[in-house]
Amino acid sequence: ENITLSDVDLSELIENALHDLAISAKEHDVQLFYEKNFCVVKANKDMMEEVIFNLIDNAIRYNLPGGHVWIETNEKLVVRDDGIGISHENQKRIFERFFRVDKSRSKKTGGTGLGLAIVKHIVDLHHATILMESEVSEGTVITIRFR
Repeated sequence: ENITLSDVDLSELIENALHDLAISAKEHDVQLFYEKNFCVVKANKDMMEEVIFNLIDNAIRYNLPGGHVWIETNEKLVVRDDGIGISHENQKRIFERFFRVDKSRSKKTGGTGLGLAIVKHIVDLHHATILMESEVSEGTVITIRFR
């Protein structure tokens, strides 16, 4: 697919997503932390908005009351939470379409199993890399490195 790339300031997109997700974070009793750091990448702005929104939204919805989400930018985008985490056996499939780690929880949160598949597809289109580290009951870290 051909996509239009331009200089995109991730910090602006993150601030917009945090604004849009503030009510959800409050409803889930999850605190959001982001120390603004100017970070410009060559990307498709609309696609990056979707990536950032999906990652932060997942970090909120699959967290626990009293949980936290931290977003960092520099040469990469990092979204980290101290939520429910993902088992090692499920980590291999987490970017597959329609895959849901906990189907009963997904019904409560409205998850379709498409969010991370879309994120992975967009990351691939940008020739970037995505890495996920997670431990059950400790949380998840998703890192996207841009070229």
